[in-house]
Amino acid sequence: MVGWLVFAVTAAALVFGLSGRNYYHLLGATHSYSDVESFFYASFSSTAWAICVGWLVLTSYCGCGGGLGTLLSHPVWVLPSRVTYSVFVLSLPFHLMISYSVHRFFFVSTFSFVLSYVGITVICFQAAFLISLVAESPYIALSKLARSPRS
Repeated sequence: MVGWLVFAVTAAALVFGLSGRNYYHLLGATHSYSDVESFFYASFSSTAWAICVGWLVLTSYCGCGGGLGTLLSHPVWVLPSRVTYSVFVLSLPFHLMISYSVHRFFFVSTFSFVLSYVGITVICFQAAFLISLVAESPYIALSKLARSPRS
């Protein structure tokens, strides 16, 4: 129970901890982070988030995840997890390939960046789905066939 409490407090602090300062400009005030605040958040936020995700995975694997573990281990998440991992692997090379292939200067705006990154994301998801169908699915089928008991 203590682990879940620490998990919930840490995850909530990471997600919502700086929300008041992120929207400070809407109130007409300006705020800059001190060096100590910036150092601690930059140093420990990624590690704390990784520990929270690790706790969630560990408790779900051990069967102590409750309803959340049941939801996350549902078979409906198998295909999306394969596709999103492939997107993770493919996205950086695609982003670099497309951004390095630009031979002319272009006007930089929010719209051009959003359009570029949404297009690259769509291309990555399509390529990841094809890789999942062409490479992963046959391998998984062969693995199941090899592991099945012979009669």
